[in-house]
Amino acid sequence: IGEFGVPDNNPRWNILMDNMLTYLKENCVPASYWAAGPGWGNYFMSVEPVNGQDRPQWPTLKKYMDSSSCTEIGPKKAGASTTPTPSTPSVGTTPVATTPSTGTGSSTAPSTSVPPAATPVTTTPVAGADGAVSSVINNFTNADWLNGVYRKKAGFSIPATAANKAAFIVGASVRLANGEVRKISAVQIGTNMAVYLEGAPVNGSIVGYPNKLALVSAVLATSPINDFTNADWLNGVYRKKAGFSIPGTSTNQAAFKAGGSVRLATGEVRKITYVQAGKNLAVYLDGAPVNGSTVGYPKTLAALAN
Repeated sequence: IGEFGVPDNNPRWNILMDNMLTYLKENCVPASYWAAGPGWGNYFMSVEPVNGQDRPQWPTLKKYMDSSSCTEIGPKKAGASTTPTPSTPSVGTTPVATTPSTGTGSSTAPSTSVPPAATPVTTTPVAGADGAVSSVINNFTNADWLNGVYRKKAGFSIPATAANKAAFIVGASVRLANGEVRKISAVQIGTNMAVYLEGAPVNGSIVGYPNKLALVSAVLATSPINDFTNADWLNGVYRKKAGFSIPGTSTNQAAFKAGGSVRLATGEVRKITYVQAGKNLAVYLDGAPVNGSTVGYPKTLAALAN
């Protein structure tokens, strides 16, 4: 990424640098810190010692100056995921899902800003079925975070994947590794997500990495996916966009609405962008197309309470 530097006049800059360097190291991305030198005196971004004293940036930088090396430069392919910009199907170009008549069918550096201080409150587990959505907790420790858990408030750092952005939203409830359930009070999204919870701080040694943070979701409705395959659909899943064909029951029409969230058979959570109603419902989602062989009939689609 070239050359970077941070000032010595606010400890938050060191936290930002620490988070950035953690990400760069994990993804084999090189970077250079502009160190200045003795001639720069007390320059605020220099890491040259002053009167024999290390500068505030040095302890953080030193952690990443080791002999480890990467076999290749760039993000690891296995961990890379991008979500195309959601597109709304045109009524004139996207077929409304219909079930064929008999004989024609075939069987995707943690945030360092902190929300304003809040008085801890007692939290009660929220009723609802446990969702299949869970996220790994980022593995890093510094003065403010322990195993990806914020030390001063109840907060977790998790990857900012499309599924996590859709699932871990303010007002939702999560289950910690110790079984405790709390509500999400604030979310900050950057390269990673900082998910803050109601209540007192939690112990990163107990609920942090390598544990997971699991969403507790109330399911509004679970629908079978229509069993049909043709040039446009595979096992009731649209081939060109992320779309599902489900029965047009009154329950489904009430539960599967644009703006809501659904959980796929893989556990992935996505937002509904568009719904076409007829004899059946065509429910289109944000993100890339999905594999009808993996998430189509005979699997189900679940509508979640926001």
